[in-house]
Amino acid sequence: MSVAGEARRLAFGAPTRPAEGSLSLGTIALIAAICAIPVLLYIPFLTEPLFRDEGFYAAVAQMILDGDVPYRDAFDNKPPMVFAWYALSFVMFGEHIWAPRLLVSLLLSATTLLVYLQGRLLFGRQAGLVAALAFALSIGLAAFETNANTEYFMLLPLVGGVYCFTLAERKSDTRLYVLSGFLIGLAILTKEISAFTLPLLMLVVANRIRVDSGWSWVTLRASFKPAGSLVLGCGTAGLLTSLPFIVTGTFDDMFDALVVYTLDYVAVVSWTHRIVAIGKLPLYLFWLAGPWAVLSLLAIFRLARGRDSGHSLLLIGWVIATLLGVVAAGRFYDHYYVALLPPLALLVPVGLKVMRDASPSWRRAIAVVVALSLVPTLVINANIYLQPDSDARHTAKYPEDERAVWETDSAELGAWLAARTSPDDYIYNFGFQSEIYFYADRQSPTRFLFDHPFRAGDKYIAEALDDLNSNPPLYIVDSASLERPSAVNYYAEDIGRWISAYYDYVGRVYYADVYKLRAAGE
Repeated sequence: MSVAGEARRLAFGAPTRPAEGSLSLGTIALIAAICAIPVLLYIPFLTEPLFRDEGFYAAVAQMILDGDVPYRDAFDNKPPMVFAWYALSFVMFGEHIWAPRLLVSLLLSATTLLVYLQGRLLFGRQAGLVAALAFALSIGLAAFETNANTEYFMLLPLVGGVYCFTLAERKSDTRLYVLSGFLIGLAILTKEISAFTLPLLMLVVANRIRVDSGWSWVTLRASFKPAGSLVLGCGTAGLLTSLPFIVTGTFDDMFDALVVYTLDYVAVVSWTHRIVAIGKLPLYLFWLAGPWAVLSLLAIFRLARGRDSGHSLLLIGWVIATLLGVVAAGRFYDHYYVALLPPLALLVPVGLKVMRDASPSWRRAIAVVVALSLVPTLVINANIYLQPDSDARHTAKYPEDERAVWETDSAELGAWLAARTSPDDYIYNFGFQSEIYFYADRQSPTRFLFDHPFRAGDKYIAEALDDLNSNPPLYIVDSASLERPSAVNYYAEDIGRWISAYYDYVGRVYYADVYKLRAAGE
């Protein structure tokens, strides 16, 4: 075989076992049952109060359906695809709090199938079933804040991109490389922490060529085509997603939010804090993810010591790439680690094999550790699932966040505002609880639906004040003065003074101080 031909040899060959043939009806039924698990595990959370991030996405989706444009009319540094997912859920199911959660549960069901297919490609059908079951059950780790946050929407295109890449490596198919890059691009445009996955896949390509043929100009050129195809697909996803903003002349607004503001947002957290958080991660995962963490750690040791460099680099690299994304974001919220669930699930069958192949004494020791790791996981998640109602489940998921209690009252506060305003009246949320716009179905006079951007600079505060002066809202809901100070929270004194100058204090309504526009001449 020529050097170039050898360079195209597959990194992921068929599992070393006889051909498995077609699926039986029983296996198909089993796969379908496993894929249904994420939907079932989401049922207790369908009518849960909106988490504040969910509330913002829901409010922006409402605005999109009314003809508004994200970033120009609603400022945040979240990528645009999450707003598209929410808008799609409202189109499909109506503007209900359960709509995005139902959609994401269905997407996770499809992701479970992809995890099965990926596991089957790497290790065979039985391992694929185990990986799919591990992933499906991991959706029940409610301590990772099971909801309709960005990370849960990100998983389908992310796993789809890795699966298409594995197929492309097996078949040496340029179209699959392009599709893989496209899906990874959609994942990045849903949540940026998946951005390191693309360089990982390019590294896997380079490593495969190095192992097979060594380095030369011929083999280096051979790597350009798959790597370029990945970049082409990812770039295409970015271009298509940016097109609506280019057409509407709002690309600058998107760039300002996604690049300029994001760089400021991530710079707030020190590298010392990031390193300490990563150092605590193994204990954190053991505490929350239990057997997934233990079995995955066994698998990583096995793969790192083995000779199967393609499998090892892909799976171990996927875990590392995800952690790099979290560190780069500078935030260590529980829901960020949802991105780890697919690679951990794919490592579980390898960990079980390590356990099976170990000596009897080691096998018993591992079994004891796995059993012990189940205890905190079951206790923590049972405490969430077994709460008597959706409000209690919501606050149980965020035990150290007083704003979770506020979110249980936001629907009532929204109804209170809707009853005292007309659809043409503006309301303004001065704080982080932007879900009130969704609940009240009322508009903000400014694109700053919550106040965190004000920490980034006076220019945003000045813009918000111009908007408020141009279209004074009838009611202002102020929760900012009641939030605990942190690196992210920031009280804009200029806006506080403006409220005092033009508004009368109504009183404490649920969790916030409410103000009403003072009548002219008073």
